Amino acid sequence: MTGHDLAPFLKFPPEVRDIGEIDFSWNVAIVYWAGMIALFAWLLKPRVLLVAERNAGNSTGSSFPLWGWLALAWLGFFWWLAWGRAPWFAWGQKFTFTPLWTGYILVMNALVHQRTGRCPMLERPGFFLILFPVSAIFWWTFEYYNRFVQNWIYLGSDVGVLEYFIHATVCFSTVLPAVYSTAVLLKTFPGLQARMRGPRLKFKSPVTFARAILLLCVVAFLLVGVRPRELYPLLWTGPLLTWMALSFLAGEPEDLGELRDGDWRQVWTWALAALVCGLFWEMWNSLSLVKWIYQVPHLHGVLVFEMPLAGFAGYLPFGLECAVVTAMIRRWALNSDSLTH
Repeated sequence: MTGHDLAPFLKFPPEVRDIGEIDFSWNVAIVYWAGMIALFAWLLKPRVLLVAERNAGNSTGSSFPLWGWLALAWLGFFWWLAWGRAPWFAWGQKFTFTPLWTGYILVMNALVHQRTGRCPMLERPGFFLILFPVSAIFWWTFEYYNRFVQNWIYLGSDVGVLEYFIHATVCFSTVLPAVYSTAVLLKTFPGLQARMRGPRLKFKSPVTFARAILLLCVVAFLLVGVRPRELYPLLWTGPLLTWMALSFLAGEPEDLGELRDGDWRQVWTWALAALVCGLFWEMWNSLSLVKWIYQVPHLHGVLVFEMPLAGFAGYLPFGLECAVVTAMIRRWALNSDSLTH
């Protein structure tokens, strides 16, 4: 449609392409932040508190487990390696991402265990382990979307095809387990959960609305490659809206909670979980040897680590996409005897 050569889109590892000037526009920024403030003012309007779950929090009085302390030591050690430039570790400097996030996942599970006496990693190991390969496939999908918009590029990863694929796949496999573990931890705070009330989402013609959203997303995704500088936010909102529309039309369970009744606990828990992970992703990335940088048209200003401040909002819908995929895998796991033990 644009007359571009297909070769750069098909090259692997991905090739960095010129998408024009990466600028900062005050007009776009004002409209963006005004819209975000209005949205959150509507979502966070004070409402009647929900009843917190009785079994949330430290009901068992468990102590922080020994393996949690070992995980903290592991995390600290690889954090030091990731940001340091120890000559004896030069060969492994680019491989610190996965050990760091393995440590993070273990620490989150240890905190859940301390607060509740159990954790997802030990309670349902089969389901937890299957999240790793699913996570790799999940994030490779976003890497495909990025071929068209070039919002992030990797530095220091000039390697062959096989090494790139293996290394990237192993790194991507930690995304879902990390967000899921963080979401489970947030659910153990009853005071936080009780405040996650929101507007009641009810539509006069829900089927018509779902079809309209689906049609809009399909058309918009087709145009992302044509207008990448304007439509790149669809990378984070489009998959979620498409899945929700399809799920509603198919009569599937509501993976994001009973929004019709104003129960937004699932939404806020997963959105905040992704934002927490996002802060750690960006922080640890900032001083690592192999890292990513961003190219965000019109909003590339006020960097926090390597991420433009406006870009952190993208973690919120991304967390909901993590919730949807995890719920889908959970339903599949419940129907599989091999993963329920």
